[in-house]
Amino acid sequence: FLFLAWTDLLEGGVAQDERMAIVFVAAYFAVAGVTAILESVERWHIPPLPLWVDLLALTVFLFLAPSVVSFWFLYLLVAFGAGIRWDMRRVVLLAGMVTFALLVRTVLRQPLRWPEMVSWFGLVAGTFAAGTGIGFLGATQRRHASEHDFLARLSDMLKVEQGMAESMRQVLVALAGAFACEEAVLAYGDTDLERIFIWRARHDATSRITPESVPSEKGDAYLLDSLDATVCWNVMEGPGEGFGWDRRDGRLLLDLPRMPGLSRAELNVRSLMAATFESHGEPAGRLLLLNGRKKFSRGDLRWLERIARQLGPGIENLFLLRHIRVRAIEFERGRISHDLHDGILQTLL
Repeated sequence: FLFLAWTDLLEGGVAQDERMAIVFVAAYFAVAGVTAILESVERWHIPPLPLWVDLLALTVFLFLAPSVVSFWFLYLLVAFGAGIRWDMRRVVLLAGMVTFALLVRTVLRQPLRWPEMVSWFGLVAGTFAAGTGIGFLGATQRRHASEHDFLARLSDMLKVEQGMAESMRQVLVALAGAFACEEAVLAYGDTDLERIFIWRARHDATSRITPESVPSEKGDAYLLDSLDATVCWNVMEGPGEGFGWDRRDGRLLLDLPRMPGLSRAELNVRSLMAATFESHGEPAGRLLLLNGRKKFSRGDLRWLERIARQLGPGIENLFLLRHIRVRAIEFERGRISHDLHDGILQTLL
């Protein structure tokens, strides 16, 4: 953006009133480049420049810039940075303030003729729309980056060396905190044993959690009838207030039924979100979030569904390791029993 602003200033030759603006953009470009290089060196731990530095530079350039185009490039740079570091409400406020300041600057520098006054409407609409639009792109980039970091942290929690129980506790506590809910539950159906293993952890759990093993019939309360439905209920009374879709093709569930009575009795919830994770390519269990402090949205449910898909392979690996350990223990017990029977006991007898 700074390079484009500098190019626009140099395009028609260097006029007397443009020299300060050219020097300013070149200096700003140099400072930004050096700062970016220093930030990329991890061992130096250089903090990024605060956004108010860019806002101050934008204010100075408003008075120095000879054309609206060169100012726009710097404005888009600051709006993008604001989208990354701020929320959209403040981005819209920034766009409105800059639009007003640019309109005042244009009015003071141009004669009051009808053609110029008509162009002011385009200037206002374009400036405001461009700032909010690129600010939205910055906010989207920030959200994607934070989601990627969160998924990476969750995947890193599923460590073989720390065991199933501690891995599940860390994952469930992190999920409960991220979605601002009281409790997170993971239910895994083991088809070989015909049992369902259930881990439950509150948002402030610090001690080791022990899974509950229940028969498949009772565990259906945690699987919510159909594993192919990604569902949410915000209200349990009356017909309920819920929404969801088929996880296979994304089709909305138009007639979402009430939450099953068995599930309500077993979970004792006021609100709930549920997403399915897979094992060996087949639905194997549920991630449940219970009793949110605010209403769950469709965006929350999509995010939980993405998390469930991401965690599926890690959970599957932990269970496979658990099966290997169980079978190794059974094999070793059988070998010891056989040695005792055919060795020491025979000699003693």
